[in-house]
Amino acid sequence: MLPRIIFLLSLIFLLQCTSKTTEIPTKKIYEFQTRYTMTYDRLTTNVFHPVFSESFILADVNINPENPRRFSEFSGDLSGRYIEAMSIAAKDKDLEFLHKIVAKTLTYQKSDGRFGNPELNFRQNEITGEHMALLWGNGRMLVGLLEYYNRFQDSNVLNAAIKLGDFYLTVYDACATPETIQKLEGFGAQGIICFTQYIEGMVRLAEITGRKNYLDVCMNVYPLLPERKKQHSHGFLTTLRGVLLMNEYTRDLKQLEYVIKQYDDLINSSDFTIYGSVAEYFGGKGMRDEGCASSDFVRLGLELFRITGDHKYLETAEFAMFNAFYFNQYKTGDFGHHILSSNLLAYTHNPGKVKINYNGAAPSYPMAAWWCCTMHGMRCFSYLNDQMINILGDSAFLNLYIEADFKDDEFIITSSRLKSEKFTMLFQLDIENNDNKTIYLRKPTWAAEIEIFLNNQNVEFSIVNNYIKVNENINSQDILQVGFNFSPNVSERFNRDADRNKGISSRLTYGPFLMGIDDNTDPAFTAEPNNNKISLGSIQPIMSSEKINGYDKSFYLEAEYHHSGFPSTLKTVFRPVKNLTFEKRPALFLEFDFIKK
Repeated sequence: MLPRIIFLLSLIFLLQCTSKTTEIPTKKIYEFQTRYTMTYDRLTTNVFHPVFSESFILADVNINPENPRRFSEFSGDLSGRYIEAMSIAAKDKDLEFLHKIVAKTLTYQKSDGRFGNPELNFRQNEITGEHMALLWGNGRMLVGLLEYYNRFQDSNVLNAAIKLGDFYLTVYDACATPETIQKLEGFGAQGIICFTQYIEGMVRLAEITGRKNYLDVCMNVYPLLPERKKQHSHGFLTTLRGVLLMNEYTRDLKQLEYVIKQYDDLINSSDFTIYGSVAEYFGGKGMRDEGCASSDFVRLGLELFRITGDHKYLETAEFAMFNAFYFNQYKTGDFGHHILSSNLLAYTHNPGKVKINYNGAAPSYPMAAWWCCTMHGMRCFSYLNDQMINILGDSAFLNLYIEADFKDDEFIITSSRLKSEKFTMLFQLDIENNDNKTIYLRKPTWAAEIEIFLNNQNVEFSIVNNYIKVNENINSQDILQVGFNFSPNVSERFNRDADRNKGISSRLTYGPFLMGIDDNTDPAFTAEPNNNKISLGSIQPIMSSEKINGYDKSFYLEAEYHHSGFPSTLKTVFRPVKNLTFEKRPALFLEFDFIKK
């Protein structure tokens, strides 16, 4: 009789525990790690051409006019970026190759410290775009050498970096004159931004060596950066990142205020695209994105957040990460360009003023920029991984909901995303090691509902300064989950004066994701005529477990619409633009006409 009573009591206890738990799904999604690995493999394997071999990487410092590599006049650009990205990311198996590349690179340094054409004289009346190209590449090489030195403490590499910094000092006077700056206006990627982007490497050199003259030249250079107008966005943003780096070194608030003003002006201008980032050129010159610029914009926002603690920079950077940076990546792992389309959005925003935004993407051939964007994308992945969690004393702050690993001496976690019927997004942290740290999870503005689970148990939490504080001790080997629900949101960011009763032209977001309709999922919608009217009230998540065109439908939406070409009420599918990485580039629409009914 007693064993039966014990069995019944145990069963009751088990049922009570079960009622307080939630079943943890077993299928884990590691999108960030997958994307990271795609780009890492692109730089370290021979699956795709061009292969990143020694001769290919070093072709901009070992220049062969008989068999040139594209953009070798930007001496040190590809090779310097490769050294930078791999000095941070390289795994043990790839270190021997990296060491070989760096050692060989040093043999090509000229006596005056430069890499590249030794015949270019930096006299004021002789400076052209060719001189700026050499400065650009040498600036990227300086950053690469210093990243390598930071990891491996190689004195030969530091000496080479010092010679390269000294070379910049010798050309400063000729490049900093008003005449030179005016002469280079409109030169785009060979403009004055090739001179100002050098700040990033020079500040780092000042930090390592303690030499004040390296810092002094940076303080004189950054005011020379022209207004955005029509210029290369990558160089402009790289310069701003350099100024932020200088601010952290000098603690001069004027430098921080300068970057904040430039950033705020940018995101409130027509240069800020519907993707939450920038195009390759400011001022409407050109109609395509660039992986380097998207990477820079993400990093700049995260750096501003890290310095100021203002979550608006974090959320802007996150949106750009998902919808510009992820979208820019090709399935080969490369980053590059895509033709942006503004054919539906050249509308009159104010009387007499036409506002143009990039409201979609045109079908285009692959434009992988292996000479710059692929390495810059790799560098951005490493930076994102580093910024996922911020450790301050006995607290750990999760800032980015990406599927990655974080490790330091006292705190090791693996983050992943899970399939869930209950939550739009279910994020899991596997705590491998936690030395008595309180964990804070960022509370995103796009989250309408939140639930927290610790080891299957629903637990209480509180909100503290935009973070979710779990009201339980979290120990090593624990499993922490956060479930978010979010709703479709029609943003009026690009057309604030619209009358919703007559319809509104706007973009659709779902949580942190920009949603689009493409001709893979709905060719009838994207084909001419395509000013269709979407019913606001009909937008809802797709609950079916089936796939669309073989692709997983995480975060997909569907809605009814009235086709503009014939009497109808049809259904269409919205999906996150980031998903298009894994397909050929279709026609993509991002701006739609919404009506209430």
